[in-house]
Amino acid sequence: MIAAKERAVVFLDLDGTLVDKSGWISPLVLDGLGQLRQNGHLAMVCTGRPLCRVPRELWDVGLDGAITLAGGYAAVGQTVLYEAAFPRELALRLLNVCQEAGISCLMENNETNLSFAPDGVHPDPGLGTSVVQSVEELGRLYPDYRFSKLVMRSPYAPKILPYQPSFASELTFQDTNVGFYEVSLKGVTKERAIRRVLDYLGRDTAGTYGIGDSENDIGMLDTVQTAIAMGNAQDPVKARAHHVTAPVGGDGVYWALRHYQLI
Repeated sequence: MIAAKERAVVFLDLDGTLVDKSGWISPLVLDGLGQLRQNGHLAMVCTGRPLCRVPRELWDVGLDGAITLAGGYAAVGQTVLYEAAFPRELALRLLNVCQEAGISCLMENNETNLSFAPDGVHPDPGLGTSVVQSVEELGRLYPDYRFSKLVMRSPYAPKILPYQPSFASELTFQDTNVGFYEVSLKGVTKERAIRRVLDYLGRDTAGTYGIGDSENDIGMLDTVQTAIAMGNAQDPVKARAHHVTAPVGGDGVYWALRHYQLI
């Protein structure tokens, strides 16, 4: 077993990085993650998804922790470091805007997703989530529901743009590069979550790697020692990277781990 200080910590985005648009994870990539951990290094998912939507195959291979909800939650092993949630007043103010503008969206927390569909269009029917169509219905049926992130499909993004200045001090709006637009609490970022994980592990950024493809991965790539962009990454992400690997459909994560001799 290698010494703890020599262990690499690899932070991995999911969509567009480990997972393609169909939800598929390459067996070669899964094998690479298994080799990474067998070599004594740590694998941490760092994703915008909630915990309940981290694919089972990754847990089966083995993960050493997870950052989910675009930095809204962080855990190492079974130890939860923190979990953020929208304050009730802010959540209702944002949902009232979505209702006024006719924006369907997903309200995400780690346990479940709840769909908000004021225009009558289910935002992601494949998830099989429960649906409410108004703020009043939400309050009546789910009075205690709290969420950590709001997600809408990219075509709705122009509708939310006029309202963004009024939330500028409270919320962050980001393009995920896979057809979705995310709204998170200001200051809740993958970067901050990574720093909390490293503080918990008692180490600095030496020997840390980040692999991602979208705008919400930039904080991650700016924080780690070695930043890796997928071949399918957005141009601003590639510009931040020390290395650009193959795209998600070309087993980019596996080849990145090979490139840096982690496997």
